[in-house]
Amino acid sequence: MTTDLTPILTADLKDQGVTVDGTRLAAALNQAWGIASDYCGQDVTILDPMPQTIIRTVMDIAAAIYHQAARDRSITQDQTEGVGATSFGLTAWADILENLDPWRGFHVA
Repeated sequence: MTTDLTPILTADLKDQGVTVDGTRLAAALNQAWGIASDYCGQDVTILDPMPQTIIRTVMDIAAAIYHQAARDRSITQDQTEGVGATSFGLTAWADILENLDPWRGFHVA
């Protein structure tokens, strides 16, 4: 089972009218797989067969990262500069992670 979702996510983004940057897309997918794996406490890229819930969640997270979607205060990075401070972070995927709950206790041998 391949975990390369590049063609599928590229098609999804193009359907949304987005001009796809391959490097940015690859970075977003890499981050999304890492987030899903961290949440599940295991490398989900080696599951075979790959559960559709994981594929869909990773795709949604990658799309959110690619679009730099809405922010969630619980998942931000604060940066202080001079007198003020700014916060940034991605979140549209924060609620999506619950879709991976069935796989959190599933351990790959």
